[in-house]
Amino acid sequence: MQKRLKNFKFLLLSFVVGTIVLIYIVVYLPVHSELAVMFNKTFWQSSQDYGSMINHTLEDCIRDAAYLSSNHTMLTQIEDYEANNISFEALKEQLQQVYGNFAIKIDRLTSAARYLGNYVVCSYNDGTSYDISPDNDFLFNGNNTYFKVYSPIYSNNKQIGFDIIIFDITGMLRTRTHVSKITSPEAVKKIVDNKTIYQTSNKTLYYDRNGIIYTEEITGMEYYLYITADNETLYKPLRSIAIYFFIGLAASLSLFALLTNFLVVKRAGRMIAISEKRGEMYKKDSMLDPLSGAYSRRFFEEWIKKESISNSKENFHYTMVLLDVDRFKQINDSCGHLSGDEAIKIVGSALFSCVRTTDYVIRYGGDEFMLLLNECSESQAEDIMYRVCDKLRKIDTVPFEISISYGIQEIKSRNDILKAMNQADKKMYEAKKTKNIS
Repeated sequence: MQKRLKNFKFLLLSFVVGTIVLIYIVVYLPVHSELAVMFNKTFWQSSQDYGSMINHTLEDCIRDAAYLSSNHTMLTQIEDYEANNISFEALKEQLQQVYGNFAIKIDRLTSAARYLGNYVVCSYNDGTSYDISPDNDFLFNGNNTYFKVYSPIYSNNKQIGFDIIIFDITGMLRTRTHVSKITSPEAVKKIVDNKTIYQTSNKTLYYDRNGIIYTEEITGMEYYLYITADNETLYKPLRSIAIYFFIGLAASLSLFALLTNFLVVKRAGRMIAISEKRGEMYKKDSMLDPLSGAYSRRFFEEWIKKESISNSKENFHYTMVLLDVDRFKQINDSCGHLSGDEAIKIVGSALFSCVRTTDYVIRYGGDEFMLLLNECSESQAEDIMYRVCDKLRKIDTVPFEISISYGIQEIKSRNDILKAMNQADKKMYEAKKTKNIS
């Protein structure tokens, strides 16, 4: 009898241990692997979105630099000097004040200098201490990252000088949960032999001993966006799966092996469902701007992609309106960023109140909005913008004036969306010039 009891205990122990091993191999390891793939994919997608935002910001810096370099008032003064109507000293004196007044209004601009030949004629915030080579570059000072823009100055299709403009992009690189930085090709070469998870022509996700690394080549430059995620941060949710597994493991010793299987599989399935639902929520949230309630820039980019591949034979007729808030930087500087946020909310509310449900209101970036008016002519769009401006003039809930400048362009073909956007942008800046606003 004792021998049979001993054999029974041995068989029972063997059954429990065998069940535990089987659950670990068949259930836990595959679930753990699938969840790790999902987390990697989520990090890959969010890093690509962040890379697009960085490239858009650099494009905005280059555009703002070109706008400063093409200022008509300063070009006229330089042409007077070239015609020997004023002295070099008089030119420097006239340019200095105008240059500073324009430079201070440009977002992220920290310093700048204007050169005629190799001579500095004016500067802003000690902008003369930087390399004047004719290319754009990144500059690094401690933990700060700057973007140097070389912006040529033309008069009568001839280059007569150039601006060296420095933008501070440190703040953008610090908004990520994971460590983000701009780095050189040499740093990327050190990890090219690592195992690749995902890869496109200029973007790669690598395995690393301590986590994963995302690299993306900055458009038109020999630099890379470099984002690292350590295992501790990236796979933190997986630890909860492990905890539940080992709880089930202990329970199986006292209850039953199948109960352990039920608990682990159920919990893992719930985590997968939550992760998938959360991914959908993140995607939906990325399409909306939380401050103004308008669609986001990503929505517009997805809309362009959808329309560009559409085979629909339905009539395509929109009118695009690009607009931004006049003197928005001045509102932020004088009244604070909360007042700037309030101005964005007010403009968004005014736009929504004047358009139809078939139209799109998009916050394109910063203080810039876009309207896509379906089946609407330019004259009808002008009427809509007149009502928007009238509503903003009547606002008396904030201690500052809110006005906008805008450009309108009709679109009658899916292939002309980007062309129309450029035309609307030019018209908007022409409108600003008539108001003497940068």
